[in-house]
Amino acid sequence: MQAKEQVTVTYSRKHVLCLGGGMSAFCAENPSPNSLINDSISPALLISAEQPLFEQERVHLLDCMPPGLIIRIEHFGSTAIVGLAAKPIVDMVIEVNDVARARTIVPRILEPQGYDSFWRPTLGDDTPPWYTWCIKRNATGQRTHHLHFGEISFKTDELRFRDILREQSVVAAAYAELKLRLANEHNADRIAYTKAKGDFIQNILRQARGNARYDWQSV
Repeated sequence: MQAKEQVTVTYSRKHVLCLGGGMSAFCAENPSPNSLINDSISPALLISAEQPLFEQERVHLLDCMPPGLIIRIEHFGSTAIVGLAAKPIVDMVIEVNDVARARTIVPRILEPQGYDSFWRPTLGDDTPPWYTWCIKRNATGQRTHHLHFGEISFKTDELRFRDILREQSVVAAAYAELKLRLANEHNADRIAYTKAKGDFIQNILRQARGNARYDWQSV
């Protein structure tokens, strides 16, 4: 696997190590080389059947986090669309009422349970809003959940795209076809696979904002 570029940035007077670049960069104040550099995700796709995993984790988070910290929890990404081909990892957005407090409390609660946690930007190496990102793994070490603890509405686009796919079967079918093709083109390269989906997603969101017909064939 090709080594990822390391870039040190400063945020809130703390140094954060960023691995990679663009939207797929992830950062940690105390990164583990084994969990970051060597932990790639193959874009091999499975048919989505992860709703029970979302609900189980939602209940767990509400049970173990302090009362009042969590405002709402939503399931997004391809595993939130029934029948859509997806990597078997559940993406969850957890909106909190105090991002700074969550930055401290979430790792304190979840890391002893085996989760990895990182403080990362929304875009690139230093574009806010920043949020706490956690990885949950199963007994074999495979990722099962990505948890995004952030401010209200910081995943608005992702949730809107989820809703479009749920409502528009034609768009969902086109997206599924694209994902399968990209999985073959970018085998075992998570970053390239993720970036390659961006044009399709942004095109659909632009049309949704303009109340236009979803011209998925132009993507």
